[in-house]
Amino acid sequence: MALIDELAADQRISGILIQLPLPLHLNAASLIDRIPTGKDIDGRTVRSARFRPNQRRSA
Repeated sequence: MALIDELAADQRISGILIQLPLPLHLNAASLIDRIPTGKDIDGRTVRSARFRPNQRRSA
């Protein structure tokens, strides 16, 4: 978690991507939710989810 926080605070870093699946001893949801919305490359944080287009299509 400290590394995510460090990358999030670093102005030289423009985006953060966490490659899944993670080893079982790491909590993916906790790590993903530490990524600031502005640096969330793939839109996986809870905060970014509201900005994603609706994935459902009408028939």
